[in-house]
Amino acid sequence: MGYGRRLRFLVLDRAHGDKLIGLIDLADPVFALAARDRWIGWDVETRTHALTNVMDAFVLGAVPPYSTLRAGKLVALLATSRVVRDTFRIRYAHRTTLISERDPCAQLALVTTTSALGRSSIYNRLTGPGGVLAYRPVGYTVGTGDFHLSGAIYADLARFVAQHRGEGEVHAHERWREQPSPRNRREVLHRALSLLGLPARQLRFHGVHRRVFVAPLMHNAVDHLLTGADPHWTAVTVEETTAHCKARGAPPLAPRRRLAQVRPADLAVVLAQLAG
Repeated sequence: MGYGRRLRFLVLDRAHGDKLIGLIDLADPVFALAARDRWIGWDVETRTHALTNVMDAFVLGAVPPYSTLRAGKLVALLATSRVVRDTFRIRYAHRTTLISERDPCAQLALVTTTSALGRSSIYNRLTGPGGVLAYRPVGYTVGTGDFHLSGAIYADLARFVAQHRGEGEVHAHERWREQPSPRNRREVLHRALSLLGLPARQLRFHGVHRRVFVAPLMHNAVDHLLTGADPHWTAVTVEETTAHCKARGAPPLAPRRRLAQVRPADLAVVLAQLAG
């Protein structure tokens, strides 16, 4: 499930019995992302107050056979659609935060995402209705993401850390310090490797440089994120996005016999939100 804000959507093909086209999962962004922050022009203080207006698309793509129709581009565009913006407003616009206990008056100004490995065939040069570039490349990550270890190995490391826990090692917010334990998997791994006498920083980080993309939902997204300027929305409807993709065409990349029942011209897309 994860922590913080989450918006999850299924992209369904209404013309073919609500077959699943793809998935969209948005979550709170990381606090510091150099390429994004340089593009906006944030300092630490401004970012602290305005980051609530940003969501990160960490699951975004199409499933077979729609992926062979290049429906990944459709799903990417739908992540910036009006229904996503409105769902965010309904759920989070005036949700009081748990730690700072403030109402941020949040409006979804920007969606960010990263490519899996370097360049991306989905986001590069992807334009929405009106010919506007939907996802703008703003740089690369420095490769400090963590390796994922299997459940059994992680469980052993977590028990090892619990047995060697010292005083004053808890990094969690004071409201959640009743149990003196590491705050997340990253901290467990770092402590375990350090306790074992290994270079924790070198072994944790995978070193893969991912390209960072930003998708503004406002014409003046940067001004809004810097000064709180009134939004000039760019988000369009699901119907407009679907019509745009159909007009551009979606030639199949696999044998037609596998796609006989999935014709791009017949797509009638609906974006369905998952509960919870």
